[in-house]
Amino acid sequence: MAKKITTFTIEKTDNRFYANGRHQSMVKISVLKQEYKNNNWVKVALSDAEKRSIQVAALSDSLSYDQLRMPSGWKTTDVRDKYDFGLLNSTYNAVFDEPITSYAGDCGTSENHQQSLDVKSVPEIIYRYVSSSKTGIEQLMAKMTFEDTVGKRTLTTNMSVGDDVFDSKISLEAIAPYEINANQLHEEIDILFDEEENPTKSDTHHQTINLYKWTLPYRLRVFDGNDRTVNRVYELGKDSSDNRFLTRGRVFKRGSSRVNARDNMQGGCIMNYDYTVTVPDTQLAAEVLHVTGCSWTSDYFNGHHDITIIDNYGCQHKFRISPNDEGRELRITRI
Repeated sequence: MAKKITTFTIEKTDNRFYANGRHQSMVKISVLKQEYKNNNWVKVALSDAEKRSIQVAALSDSLSYDQLRMPSGWKTTDVRDKYDFGLLNSTYNAVFDEPITSYAGDCGTSENHQQSLDVKSVPEIIYRYVSSSKTGIEQLMAKMTFEDTVGKRTLTTNMSVGDDVFDSKISLEAIAPYEINANQLHEEIDILFDEEENPTKSDTHHQTINLYKWTLPYRLRVFDGNDRTVNRVYELGKDSSDNRFLTRGRVFKRGSSRVNARDNMQGGCIMNYDYTVTVPDTQLAAEVLHVTGCSWTSDYFNGHHDITIIDNYGCQHKFRISPNDEGRELRITRI
């Protein structure tokens, strides 16, 4: 029996997304397939092969499926990534409902659409996800392989051949990813430990542990990176008899870290203290151990720690945590 595609359109959720190779823009493709039965055109479901063939491509007049590709640096997939839609510090309003789930091989058809498969004029909905590692504006269309009664042929949303007349395209802009400067991080310092002890009548040791917390701006969250606690970023201080002290820096990973003040200890006067530091996905964190009246028994070590993170829009940021004032303070800079 004769078959035909009567609706083939492509729509976009938003005009712009970030050109970081991870951030996605969701695209909706509508397809209505009909078959002539009992002197009437009735809706029939797309085959699995037809659903898989429905993809996004650069705008073109070609009808060669394999030659219809995405623009250089752009790609499309059936799978939604974990990163948020929309742009930073703006409201994302999709012009249509998002699918509840989407995975490789799935057409992304929602329950409401499935319930309406038998409605003659309601198309099936397929969702695809576009990303790019290059900035620029591109015009895109949809393509598919239609299984006609006489064979297979390529259809696009930009064609006019016989009865196959479709005129639908979208324009998307991949924009440069934003950067976070260190002065945009909100810094807080919590005192985790502050005690004195007198090991001898003439000695007084004063130990403090200060936790530095840097909160990301714009309610950003860390999705990847910063997954390792580094116990010994630096070991500094002074040996002079009238101003003896030692300092040590530690950087914490996302999540919880169970640590002790004596971890990687080489100064015998550090007081024992077990504690847990929990870092949410909205923050970076590091600490300063400072002990007066004491010095390291080994050479000083002056170092820093670099953190690379990917946020909830897929944008990458790099920061360096390093000591200041002989390690009694921390500073964070963008690199």
